[in-house]
Amino acid sequence: MIAYLVDRGFLDYNEKVSTYWPEFAQGNKENVTLFDLINHRGGVNFLDTQLTKSDLEDLDKLAKILAVQPHVFDGVPVRAYHAVTLGWYLNEIVRRVDPKHRTIGQIITEEISTQYDLEFYLSLPPNILPRVANVYTAPITGNFMWMRNLLSDLWNKKISISFILNLLDRDDLMIKTFNHTFPGLPNIFELGEVTKFEAFKFEGPSVIGFTNAKSIAKLGAIITNNGQLLNDNNNYRPLLSKNTIDLMSTKLPIAWDYIFKGNVTYSIGGFPYIRFPGIEDVEFLGLGGIGGSIFIWNQELGISFGYAMNAIWPPRIFDIGDERGWGVLKEIVNVVKKLKKEQSESSFTKK
Repeated sequence: MIAYLVDRGFLDYNEKVSTYWPEFAQGNKENVTLFDLINHRGGVNFLDTQLTKSDLEDLDKLAKILAVQPHVFDGVPVRAYHAVTLGWYLNEIVRRVDPKHRTIGQIITEEISTQYDLEFYLSLPPNILPRVANVYTAPITGNFMWMRNLLSDLWNKKISISFILNLLDRDDLMIKTFNHTFPGLPNIFELGEVTKFEAFKFEGPSVIGFTNAKSIAKLGAIITNNGQLLNDNNNYRPLLSKNTIDLMSTKLPIAWDYIFKGNVTYSIGGFPYIRFPGIEDVEFLGLGGIGGSIFIWNQELGISFGYAMNAIWPPRIFDIGDERGWGVLKEIVNVVKKLKKEQSESSFTKK
């Protein structure tokens, strides 16, 4: 959504957030740019105020709470993953620059989903409730899988003993970032019947989204096709211009993340660069969701991959997705590489 509004001239990555939202400048946040915020350098990775459901129902009230939150690092642009809060801050910026003062979810519904035949919701509208799948978890074996993942990361030196000990400290920044912010958000092992949770009635752009694999794969395909549908008849403006796609995809230097205690490579548009087991030579842009979902694309190979499941696996600290999606992706990459090689050899033979 941010790239969409940058493309249309409503936002600038290099502009200070306070230009669009003057109240945001409180608490040593006056120099935070939109670039800083979307790249998790905004210093607002958690809130001191424990939100209530009434706060989420009243966006003007929520905006005041967000604005007064002091910069966690006293104004210094430190990268610290904004797991939950980022979506709320971006939503308020979008409301202020959009001529109709719409939320991110409303713009998606009114301008993107219909035009591009995508299904994506940031809260649960009543008309789709019957189609929402229940989520299946493993409450007993799930905890063992979580421990297995931690021990595997420890053995492979992705994390340290101190990292694991920090998980037991309720005052640790990582715990505050993930667990201290969103009221009513269910534990990953307790999801089950998704539609019964009050939290899903509110827009939480960083942590709540209802879609399917086809829609997110199609969105990625539009990006790899320079902002247009593959069968586009050019009767309407592309979702994103090639210039904006190139800008948002520009790779940034690798940098340490204070929350994950590890190095991450982001793009200007706030998407991380990702490599997967077995196909480490291919680099993707995109995101993942808790439990194993994947939304990624690769411009060079022309691959877009969407993976959504209703069997939630315990998340890995530094990985996007898990073995289920990785296996499918690896086969797709190998097929595309083979086809491109055959096309190249055929072209060479003709010459």
